[in-house]
Order: sequence, then C-alpha cells, then structure tokens
Amino acid sequence: TIENDDKLEFLSKISEYVYKNRCNELYMEKTISGLLLCAVNEDINISSNALKLIHELIKNFPNDFDLFLSNLFDILFNKLANCSNELEKLILIILKEIESKFDPNTLLELSSKQEKTESLQKFVYGLCIQKDANLSNNEICRFITDITFSLQNDVDKIQKILSTIEQKNPSFFEEEIKDSKNYQDVQSIFQNNELN
Repeated sequence: TIENDDKLEFLSKISEYVYKNRCNELYMEKTISGLLLCAVNEDINISSNALKLIHELIKNFPNDFDLFLSNLFDILFNKLANCSNELEKLILIILKEIESKFDPNTLLELSSKQEKTESLQKFVYGLCIQKDANLSNNEICRFITDITFSLQNDVDKIQKILSTIEQKNPSFFEEEIKDSKNYQDVQSIFQNNELN
C-alpha cells in the first residue's frame, strides 16, 4: 500500500542517518514517534526494521527516549505480545538495552502501569534484583508481588524476588507477604522441589 511504502521510505532514510553516524542531524522527537508508529505495523518487515532502529537509537541516545518509554513499553509488552519469533528476539534485545541504560526504579514504575504478561514478569525480575533497585516503595512492591504470584511459572525466580523484597523492604514483607496464602503455597512448592 502507499502508506506502507511511505513507512518503508521513512525507515530507509532514518537507517541511512543511523548507520552513517549522522544522528545529530535527526529531529529525535519526530524520528522516535515515527519509529514507534512503524513498530506496530502489520508488515513484519516494517515492524522489524523499526525495532532495529529503535535499538540502535536507545543504545546511543537513551536520553532521547525518556518521554517515550511509556509508549515503548506499551508496544513491547502489549501491542507486540503475540508476535513472531523474529520480533520477539528484537524485543528482548531492546529490553536488555533499556535495562542497561535506564534507572531500574524508573523502569519498575513504568512497568507497574503495564498489563501483566510473562515477558513483563521476566523484565521486572531482572530489575528488582539489581542492587540499585529501591524497593522501599510499597506500591512498587505490591505490583512486583502481584505479578510474581499471578504468573507463577518459575519457583526459583519467585523465591529470589520474594527474598529480595524481604531484604530491601522487610516491613512490607512482614505485613503483606509473609502470611499470605500465595507465599505459603510458593514455600510449599519450593520445599517440595528441594526434597526431590
């Protein structure tokens, strides 16, 4: 379609700037907005090229994404939730880059506004075990606990998250987790796994 041709042309121009180290000539706000729009395109070629460019720009210009992280999270965790393996790999690469470039507390705050998915749970796990993660915020701990218990799929990770919360926010752990049925269930599973 004509619209997709325009998007491919846009991506081609941005690609030329990015790969020829001419990013300083780009108007980043428009560029990032355009890339986010392309990332959710039904044409996998457009979507994957947009994600590759987003990765390159985040790697080199993370501060330009500050205003776009919320939209980017919505795309990565929700709008592209059931995507192809190729896009899934690109999303993981972008998330690793985001994890390395941004403050874990900011990312936890943004994550708490997303729908619960398995990929979000994995991302949150990586954030909350970072030494810089400040889990003194009870709302963030509540979110982490909620996503941890609602998507029980890896008891070792669940145990690690809960012990991290216990270390970093002991009062929250005592008041809201320790005596909960979910925690008791996880402890039983964990103990059974240790016995086997």
